[in-house]
Amino acid sequence: MKTIVVINGLARGGTNLAANLLAAQEGWHVSDAAIAEIACIDQFLPTDFINHYPKSLSYAEVRVMVDGALERFKARCVEKLVQTVCPSYHSIKTKYHAHIGSYYGVPIDTWGKYLAEIAAIPSFDDLENVYQRLAETIRCTVLAHRTTALSSYAPAFLSRSKHHYWIEVVRDPFDRAVSSRRGHAQCLAQSFLQSKWQLDHLKRANGENFIAVNYEDLCVNPRQCFERISEILGVRSHAFSSVPVTPDLSHFSGNSSRNPDIFNQVATEVPIYRDSIGSGEALAKRERRLGESILAGRRSLPIYLSILALADACHWLASSLRKGSIVFLSLNYLSIAREFGWRKALQRCMGRFS
Repeated sequence: MKTIVVINGLARGGTNLAANLLAAQEGWHVSDAAIAEIACIDQFLPTDFINHYPKSLSYAEVRVMVDGALERFKARCVEKLVQTVCPSYHSIKTKYHAHIGSYYGVPIDTWGKYLAEIAAIPSFDDLENVYQRLAETIRCTVLAHRTTALSSYAPAFLSRSKHHYWIEVVRDPFDRAVSSRRGHAQCLAQSFLQSKWQLDHLKRANGENFIAVNYEDLCVNPRQCFERISEILGVRSHAFSSVPVTPDLSHFSGNSSRNPDIFNQVATEVPIYRDSIGSGEALAKRERRLGESILAGRRSLPIYLSILALADACHWLASSLRKGSIVFLSLNYLSIAREFGWRKALQRCMGRFS
C-alpha cells in the first residue's frame, strides 16, 4: 500500500515551501491535485462562525454528508482539479508550466484518466482505491496533496486508513501576521484568529500519523525535517534535495515573503531564505498586545476587535477622502489650466503647499 499524505497549514504559513521541497525528493509526488477530496471537501462541511473554516466531524459523518451530494461532490472535484492541472493563460504567460503536457512530471492524459475514475466512483469510500491506483501508475511511494486551512479535517482523514498521514506546517503567529498583512492585505485580528484556530486544533491532535512541522525549522534545517518525516512515515529516505521544485519540475529558491510569484524565482546558492523568520518584531506594541490577547483567548477580545474594527473603518474613510480630494484637486487644476494656462495652474498649486 502506498502512503497518502496531506500537507496543510494556513495562508502565508509555509505550505508552498514545504510541499515543493518534498516534491523534489525521490519517491514523492506532491501537488495540489493528488488527493481529490482535499480540493473541495470544505465546501461540503459545516463551518465555524468566526473563521468560516470547516468544523471537525468524524469520518462516518463526512461520508454521510458527501454521499448525500455525491454527484455534486464529484463534479466539484473534477472542476477544481482541472483548474489546477491545466494551465491558464496567466500560468503559461508566467512560465508556471514550462511543459504544457505535464504537471509535476505526470502527463496530462494520466491526470485525465484520474479525473475519469473520480467521476465514476459509486461512493465516497471508493476514492481510497483511486488514490492507490494513481500512486501505482506514477510510481511514487508517497502521494501527497498541499492545501490550506483544513486542519479540522485531519481527524476524519486519518481515521479512514492507517496509511494516511497529515503534515501540519505551523508558523509563528506574529511573523505570519506581518506576512499576511504584506502579502494579502489581511486584517491583523483575522490573521491572529486564524492562527489561534490552527493552534487549538493542534492541541487536540493525537496519534503518530499527525506530524507537526515548524516553518522556522523547515527554513533553517530542511534536511532534518525531511528525515524526521520519512522516519515517521516509514519510507526510505533517499539523498536529500535541498532546492524545491515547481509544477514543471524546475527549481526555485526561497519562499513567497519577498516575491509573491513564488514559481518565478531562480535557484541561487542559498536555496531557502531565512529573512522571514522574526519578521513579527516589526509589529507595534499595541499590535503585539492584540495578538497576545487573541492567542490567549482572553475575555477582552471583543473590545479589541471592536476597537480594531473602528480603526479599520476610520483608516478606510480617511483613505477614501484622501483619494477623493486628490481627484477633486486634479480636476480643479485642469480647469484652471484650460482657462488661464498651465503657468497659472502651477502657481496655484505651489501657493497651496507653500
